[in-house]
Amino acid sequence: MEQISQTSDGAAHEANSTNAAVTAGLDAMADVLQRMGDIAYASQQSAENLADLHQASEQIGEFLSVIESIANQTNLLALNATIEAARAGEAGKGFAVVANEVKSLATQAAKATEDIAQRIDALKAGMLTTQDSISVSRKAVDRGQETITSANERMQSVGSRIAGVSSRMQEISAILQQQKEASQEIARSITGVADLAVENETQLKNMSDALQASNDRFSSDARNWFNAESNRSLCEMAKIDHVMFKKRVVDTIIGHDKWSAADVPNHHQCRLGKWYEAIDNANIRAHPAYKALAARTHAFTPQPTRPCRHMPMAMPIPPRRALTDLNVASQQVIDALNDLSDALQNELKDSDRRLELRDKSRQETARVDMASGSKSVTITDVSQSGFGVSGLSKADVGKAVRLVYNGTEVLGEAVWADGNRGGIRILRKDRGPQG
Repeated sequence: MEQISQTSDGAAHEANSTNAAVTAGLDAMADVLQRMGDIAYASQQSAENLADLHQASEQIGEFLSVIESIANQTNLLALNATIEAARAGEAGKGFAVVANEVKSLATQAAKATEDIAQRIDALKAGMLTTQDSISVSRKAVDRGQETITSANERMQSVGSRIAGVSSRMQEISAILQQQKEASQEIARSITGVADLAVENETQLKNMSDALQASNDRFSSDARNWFNAESNRSLCEMAKIDHVMFKKRVVDTIIGHDKWSAADVPNHHQCRLGKWYEAIDNANIRAHPAYKALAARTHAFTPQPTRPCRHMPMAMPIPPRRALTDLNVASQQVIDALNDLSDALQNELKDSDRRLELRDKSRQETARVDMASGSKSVTITDVSQSGFGVSGLSKADVGKAVRLVYNGTEVLGEAVWADGNRGGIRILRKDRGPQG
């Protein structure tokens, strides 16, 4: 610019050219500054979205711990059921198969939970890398803005430095290109994170459905197996009911089930409460395990909160805290039931009515009448609550039957069958057995 000023012949032309160049440069710089501001804003939004996704991943991890706890409880219940089936001898073989299947499903659920946890860890690592990239991009944008400001000031004061400003504009253009590529990469990363989040939510839903199906089948078969006259059998069934109850509460909280708070039974209305309050045996009621169970069931009063409309990661904080408290209180109830079950098996075994004498010396032919027709069976053993017979099929389970033998008619229900042997629970006996 100094050389232009010293040259009189070309001073005017050079001045006009310089002024036009400076004006054009200033306009271009203003446009670049605006775009850099837009990029800075987009980077800030991306950083905030990644922070939200990181928090969502933490919430998914919390749900995984609860589901893993449910799977572990189911596995433990299946083990207890297997032990009980073994004690039941031949009558428990069919239930042992179901218990093993439930245990296998619980193991698969735990493995799936571990796999999802590993995916979430990988997801977090990816998000941290993306956050670092955004931070680098933000710094580059800041440096670019500083460079543009400095160049703008120099263009206004020194026309001779326009060439240098042009060079810096080329550098800025290169930075903008890098920022464009970085923004595209960030957009792809965010899309990938969202896809992983949706996939995780889908896997959680599938795992929850699989657990529910196995729990429903386990509960149904257990109800056919248990002895209503045994306090210990009812105690074991109460544990199964409790796990099913907690599973439904969890499903309601994460939006996979609908359960009004008004329909949730309290500790007096559930099977456990009714059985607990109906016990009239003084030895059982005086036992510390019985008293401890009362305190823990009274404290366990969950209410399903309003289901979240969005994914579990978006669930408000109060339901998450309620879910954690529910899990702790639930484990305390299970522990109390385990203590009482152990007591009924050991020091309170004389107070339990389960160990009734069964007459296994009988081998007599009888007739079973059902809605679908009649068939001949053989009575293998008799107890106060039912008959062991051979000749029932699995299709007969759950049907009302009339057992006719030796002048006696008994109204009952087929409660189990393995294709060879089966059991009939007595509902009403019209005449006493003969001989």
